[in-house]
Amino acid sequence: MPEKANAHFVRCDRWWLVTPRRANSQSPIAKAGEIPGPWGWMAIDPKGEVIVYKKAPKLVPAVQFDRAFAFALVRAAARHDREAIKREVDKRMAERKDDFTQRVNSAAARIARPESNVNEALMAKLREAFGPSISWIGEQAVVDAIKAVHQLRSHGSLHEAVKSLREVADKVDRAVEALHGLKEHPE
Repeated sequence: MPEKANAHFVRCDRWWLVTPRRANSQSPIAKAGEIPGPWGWMAIDPKGEVIVYKKAPKLVPAVQFDRAFAFALVRAAARHDREAIKREVDKRMAERKDDFTQRVNSAAARIARPESNVNEALMAKLREAFGPSISWIGEQAVVDAIKAVHQLRSHGSLHEAVKSLREVADKVDRAVEALHGLKEHPE
């Protein structure tokens, strides 16, 4: 519909029709005879290369290039840019959301397996000490006990705790012996 260009054609030094080329063909999507007389025609191939099929002749503008027309062009370009930027932002946000979802799912899968929180060397030592069935390690009470021992150890007080427990155990043993002794010698 060449008549659509008439309002703008009269302001131009040259008028070009720019079309894409078909992806898997050497032929353009139009024929040179279909392009109106004073129009030039170029096509862009899938690799971005420009091919000129018909050179645009130099025109003598009938109407001077005016500000209203220039602003209309700028507004149209800005609208296109805004839409292109929004599409790109939406695309990247969707990619990031998919990536985040994938990371969360991966972390959840690791947490769901109790053994995943402990490195393999430690797992091997635990299997060696307790046998091949160590699923009980995932129980919260065991995890809490391991955490408490780790905290004591990291503060250097594990040895102090062991020493205190031994002292308490020794006192309990002596108290039990004393109680047995009282039973043997009821006086």
